[in-house]
Amino acid sequence: MRKGDLPTRKSVASEMGFLKDPYYQPFYKMVETSKDTVPSFNLNRNMRKVYDELAVTIEKIFSEQADENKIKEYLNELVTTCKRFLK
Repeated sequence: MRKGDLPTRKSVASEMGFLKDPYYQPFYKMVETSKDTVPSFNLNRNMRKVYDELAVTIEKIFSEQADENKIKEYLNELVTTCKRFLK
């Protein structure tokens, strides 16, 4: 595994203590309930636009080395913009 990767096998995640770690628990809970047969971009015809907006926002945050307040502002703008795509 590369540094920063999370194991997707439940047995490996359990061995590494991730399933009991409050920081990682939400990720593993989401993995348990996610549909592995239908990618999210197939569930909504506008997902590509959402991914594009997300990429732009992440780029803005990192390129500007934004502080916490600016990050919150950018993420709130992202949510507002993407809501119209996900109706």
